[in-house]
Amino acid sequence: MKSQKDNPGQADDTPERPETWNEILVLLGGHNGYSNYRGPGKLGNFANRVARIWSSNKTLPDDRTQLLNCLFFEQRRYHHFGWSPGEEEMPYMWALAKAIRKSD
Repeated sequence: MKSQKDNPGQADDTPERPETWNEILVLLGGHNGYSNYRGPGKLGNFANRVARIWSSNKTLPDDRTQLLNCLFFEQRRYHHFGWSPGEEEMPYMWALAKAIRKSD
């Protein structure tokens, strides 16, 4: 994997040593995204919309609570699936983690 040092000016959301799903989930602490949206339906609509936007143009909200809500929803999604996100899904999870850390 090339780092930004090798490609100046090229953004790279992948950490040098990619974090595992469990390492990313530590960022949630006790955050409960359901409480911000009065249940899973509205949270799901919001989180799915953010994921679609990120998928098309790699942008995320700036608001820390919204970012945590998205990560919370992904955690719940994969908990219900019974597995962790795979290789195709992890770049989005890494991008959420990076944005959450930047919002501190």
